[in-house]
Amino acid sequence: MTDRLQTSPEIHSAREPKTQPSEPVAPPAVVPVPGIGWKDIWRQFNADMLSKEVQTSATYSYQWVACETGHIGLGMVAFFAVRAASGWPNWLTLMLIAAAAVAKEGRDVYETNKAIGNAFDARLDKRTVRVDAVLAVLYMVVGAVLAFGVVASWPFWSYLLCLAPLAAVTPWALRQKMYFQQAGLPYLFRLPEFAAPLHSAAVVVIKDFLADVGKRPPRHLVVLGRLRAGKTSLAVGIGTEAAFMSKVVRYLSFAKLCEIGMGAEPPAPRNTVLWWWRQSELVIVDDVARALDLFRKNRVHSSLSDATRELKDELARRHAIWVVDDEGGQAAAAQWSTMIQRALGLPESNVAWVTVEQSADNGKPLSLTGASPAASRPHEVAA
Repeated sequence: MTDRLQTSPEIHSAREPKTQPSEPVAPPAVVPVPGIGWKDIWRQFNADMLSKEVQTSATYSYQWVACETGHIGLGMVAFFAVRAASGWPNWLTLMLIAAAAVAKEGRDVYETNKAIGNAFDARLDKRTVRVDAVLAVLYMVVGAVLAFGVVASWPFWSYLLCLAPLAAVTPWALRQKMYFQQAGLPYLFRLPEFAAPLHSAAVVVIKDFLADVGKRPPRHLVVLGRLRAGKTSLAVGIGTEAAFMSKVVRYLSFAKLCEIGMGAEPPAPRNTVLWWWRQSELVIVDDVARALDLFRKNRVHSSLSDATRELKDELARRHAIWVVDDEGGQAAAAQWSTMIQRALGLPESNVAWVTVEQSADNGKPLSLTGASPAASRPHEVAA
């Protein structure tokens, strides 16, 4: 057991018999969930493409648009290069470029899918990979068609007609990217890429938690493990999956969350829009233990209940993942779960936990070693 567990009176109190809150807890209010509309997409597109500030604060949506614009240019350059080198008819060159694009993206899909595991539901991930590949082929082929039109001296309206498919699919694809971008996640990590030894009970807890995001009642998940064990990657993986399911997700450190609780939420970086965490369906709270230790050291707060006092009602209304740096294993995870449950006045069954540890074999970097059976569906959890 770590020093944090040995010296914290609040965590010691979690070992005592669990009692229900002295006052009945009102059912969480339904929180209006925001969305991304046409105006939001147009505003982000303009910010990414027309602002000079993208050099200092490039967004995920900007990177995607720039990538697809590059595919158009690649299709045009390939058409002119093959035509000049081979002397083939224009239509045959166009067909060759299209076939090469399909073959290249098909190979990428195959290689990417090999890295996606089957412990978690990978259908969304594989579908997203396929959609991205189809879009890449579309943009490259459109680029080749535009080059074909230049050689064939098409009228101006023909070029606009060629761009019509891109105008149709770009807002839809950009909206999906914005859901991830506005979550404020530190990086993109898909949950099925968590290739590690997995305990069946932990997998069930994570699957159930992800499936319930946005539903009532809200559930909380504690992800606990030692430093650099992969806790944040697991939490980000869950958040990424939820974001690509068009759920409103927000990532924050515990220190930043408490800072926001004391005042207004600070503005997002330039050219970027972030969901307000109070509007989110899922909030990911990182670095909980270290921030709480800092608060105790500075005597600003003395317990998790004190630190979350101003945020209690808001946190109780939504799903949350608590990332805790602690080497105490399953016992510590259970105690942290009890702390969070009591601090927010939640039913015991609404808080689950999983532990993440480094494997003894360096070739297997991550391992989910345990889970809270009380918050899982009993018939699905292997003994």
